[in-house]
Amino acid sequence: AELSRKGEFQKAHNELYSAEAVSVEPEKSKNPEIKGLEAMKEKDRKFNETIQEVHSIRVSEPIIEGNFFSVGLNMDITRKDGKRFNMDEICVYEVKEGKIIREIFHY
Repeated sequence: AELSRKGEFQKAHNELYSAEAVSVEPEKSKNPEIKGLEAMKEKDRKFNETIQEVHSIRVSEPIIEGNFFSVGLNMDITRKDGKRFNMDEICVYEVKEGKIIREIFHY
């Protein structure tokens, strides 16, 4: 949560994720499931290329239960096409042996 608040998503990937991690987004998204940390980093790189400006990032305190935790995420961004919007998500993470093995985004 702290790294996300700072916008340090790549650092979070490098330090906290398993190399075999899986990222799941709603079925309507362009990439509903991405397998492997390197593929996840590439997805983030492509997303970041669409952003002109990040106005704010808000991340809730984590809720932890067993091998899972979740946070609320809001990003106020302007895309390169000039459209400004808020992204509101609930992010759920599964942890095994100290590394995130699965992330699921609900938006």
